[in-house]
Amino acid sequence: MQTLRRHTLAPLSLMLAAFSVPAVADFSFGRSDEAMLGLGKAYGYLLAQDYTLKLIPTRYPELQASAKSAELNFASVFGNSIKDKLGAEISAAIGEDTFRPMVSRMEAALAEKIDVPALTHRNAVKFIAEVNNAEKGKVDASVFPYLAAVRYKDQPASEFTDKLLQRFDTQGQPNSLGVNLMMDLPISWVAEKAHTKSVQRWHSMAGYGRQVITLDVVNTGARISTQDIKDQLAGGRIRTLTPPDSTFINGGAQTVASLPGYWLDYNTEVEQDGFKAYQAVRLNVFFKADKAVLVSCGTTSSQAKKAQADKDFTKLQALCPLVVNSIVLH
Repeated sequence: MQTLRRHTLAPLSLMLAAFSVPAVADFSFGRSDEAMLGLGKAYGYLLAQDYTLKLIPTRYPELQASAKSAELNFASVFGNSIKDKLGAEISAAIGEDTFRPMVSRMEAALAEKIDVPALTHRNAVKFIAEVNNAEKGKVDASVFPYLAAVRYKDQPASEFTDKLLQRFDTQGQPNSLGVNLMMDLPISWVAEKAHTKSVQRWHSMAGYGRQVITLDVVNTGARISTQDIKDQLAGGRIRTLTPPDSTFINGGAQTVASLPGYWLDYNTEVEQDGFKAYQAVRLNVFFKADKAVLVSCGTTSSQAKKAQADKDFTKLQALCPLVVNSIVLH
């Protein structure tokens, strides 16, 4: 059996720093344009849905119970106050004085643009059925991530346990280095454009700052066994596996898809072009032959919002193990 010495994994820990911590330039510490557009579209979607569900019984009284049932079914998925929560997110970003007139304009536009004559009995029944489909997770794909992000903002792990999920498969991904696996993530985490190093990166549409899940595969140059990891972690040496200039919080051994690995919690401060940022990261690593698979869940903020970043990180600490434990090799 190969004895795991520090020279075996220390170079790997340096690579982890490059792969698992995105550059400061990738981060926006307020709402991004993408998020604001998505939240606005989701709010308009709910306004139109509520308007139509209230309009249907005025034209077809026999559909009143069905329309009300659809409204309740939708609320059972996203919560009774989902529209108010969406509105609060937008208002916090653009200001109440801007938000309220905007809503008034949207409501006036709905009254003008919804074609009442086109709302035939058949179309009304079809619309009610579409609203009911929310129970099956069938919601307009362009707004679903934003509805879910706001619904589960305070408890992102609950989005996973409620099975509002997407599945990612590494097969055919050039940066997966031949490691084929499938992994589940909450639907509100949006895949970013391809990166030169990572297999894939996702960012959350909830909250402020930046919350990211990253999947990487790297060559280790050696096969790593369970005993190797035990030897390395003995006597507190797990601290040596954290990236340079970071602060170790906690860590230990773990098994992922029946393969040996470990996990680390750490925080660090990074600087680029004179701008300092704070990052808190949960790093999961497991080994398949001479490959290391890395799943990192991290949050980044400005130094002024460090306390909020730590609060957000506790939520990621609950979510990240669920994502990692969903991994299936194939």
